[in-house]
Amino acid sequence: MRRARLDRLVPVAITIVLVVLLARRLADVDGPAVAQAIASITFGQWVLAGLATALSYWALGQYDCVMHRLLRTGYSARDAMRTGVVSIALAQILGFGAVSGAFLRWRLLSCSPFQAAKISALVAVSFLLCALGIGSVLILSTTMAPALEPLAWIGLALTLGMIVASVGLRDIHVGHSFLPMPSLRALSHMAVLTFVDLAAAGLALWILLPAGHGIEYWGFLAGFVIALGAGLISNAPGGIGAFELTLLALVPLGDPLLLSAILSFRLVYYLIPAGFALVHAATVPRAHPELAVYEAAPRGDGHKDPLDFAARAESQVVRQDGLVLANKSVGVRLACHSSHQSTVMLGDPITGDREPALALLQHIARDTMTTPLLYKVGQPLAQAAAQRGWAVMPIAQEALVDTRSFDTAARGCRQLRRKLRKAERAGLSAEFKGSNLPWAQMHEVSALWASTHGGERGVSTGRFQEQYVSAQRVYLARCGTRLVGFITLNTTESDWALDLIRVHPNAPDGTIHSLVCKAIADAAYREVPRVSLSAAPYTGAMQGWQKALQNLSLRSGSGLVQFKSCFS
Repeated sequence: MRRARLDRLVPVAITIVLVVLLARRLADVDGPAVAQAIASITFGQWVLAGLATALSYWALGQYDCVMHRLLRTGYSARDAMRTGVVSIALAQILGFGAVSGAFLRWRLLSCSPFQAAKISALVAVSFLLCALGIGSVLILSTTMAPALEPLAWIGLALTLGMIVASVGLRDIHVGHSFLPMPSLRALSHMAVLTFVDLAAAGLALWILLPAGHGIEYWGFLAGFVIALGAGLISNAPGGIGAFELTLLALVPLGDPLLLSAILSFRLVYYLIPAGFALVHAATVPRAHPELAVYEAAPRGDGHKDPLDFAARAESQVVRQDGLVLANKSVGVRLACHSSHQSTVMLGDPITGDREPALALLQHIARDTMTTPLLYKVGQPLAQAAAQRGWAVMPIAQEALVDTRSFDTAARGCRQLRRKLRKAERAGLSAEFKGSNLPWAQMHEVSALWASTHGGERGVSTGRFQEQYVSAQRVYLARCGTRLVGFITLNTTESDWALDLIRVHPNAPDGTIHSLVCKAIADAAYREVPRVSLSAAPYTGAMQGWQKALQNLSLRSGSGLVQFKSCFS
């Protein structure tokens, strides 16, 4: 408690020192001259400064919207925005921005003090970092503060470090909790909103400067951002003292004229918004979270699992790391994988039409501040996405086996027949195993396979886990009693899809081919019309940078192309 009180006393002491220094600086300023300069501000200037102030507060309110989406609090954009505007307007007057902002957000939202403090801390820290980057660019592109150029380069380096950290980190450990690292989409939103806020606030003060001042806006904005940063660091109410001293030192305008603009700016930008915010905070009831238009559908509940009814069995890969997102009102269910940066829809919708599915995916991505992606979707959905302005690119071609016409004696299966004969001469047997799986041996084979293939990738293919594999169709390959390999398939009534392939390094040549042929034969017997061997690199015509990606894919996936082409 003593340490906490000391932390609060330090900004108070700094504020007193700065106010004393400011008073000394302005001791010889002609008061009537300042009053006359304020009186000379035209009605049009007041109106334009008010509009610039409104734009600045709009950007600050949108900033809170980004944070609520990032933290997935469930509050509507309207409630998040008004809470942000009111909290910031009052916190700027009260000082101790992060603390007073947290208290005000707690007052306006039906959330815990901890959640309010988390929102307030994220807003404060991310705003300062974005402002640091913008201020650094302004300093380096103008001649307002050449002495600060070395610090500006450091600021740019810190900003780039934040961008790199956003790619590499998902959470930041703070005390006993975790704060989410903003995604690139969230960072871009925050950077734009920070720039709009700073540009509009600086414009409001620039408009209030006396007529004929001759100061360029962009150079003035650089000085304004530096002064604002000094005020924020001081934690003083409205940055009083630090803001004025810094601006007076940087802007080449007489003290009385600049002081008149600053006093007018404090009225327009601080006092009037704080008055409206105080009335709002005292009269408007607390906001409550709203229900999302989507939900995570239950999985693994026997016959009620929606993935059992997916149009494509491959969608079942999300049983491991992904989730099924649903909107009951439009009857849409999506198989999705959500990461720090993106929300990926795997394949076509499980249920529902294409347009509502795309709209739902975009809504989810907006709510979570991630980038919406479609992965391995069919041509109709790709066309619908292209009509909505999505960038569409062919990345793979599906290796599909028609079980009704598949025949190992066919002309296109000559390589397959050679592989099967080799496996037969080695004494290999392939069998379906529905229960009592040899987990210990399967773990050993899987670990050896992963060690020689750079690990398990996941996302669009599974990883070897007992709970996941036990829900699949499993085929085992043995030489005598020794397990040398296995495959797993996701299955629906009309579609089977190859998933895991795990083979011992010393397994006979043709082991995988024998297992796949056994699965195809079983699918034909059960009248399942199609077995998917999943994707191979796309070999169609492509141009430009897509061609370069295709060449890289073909080089790294040549083995896949060769293996899957065996099955004609």
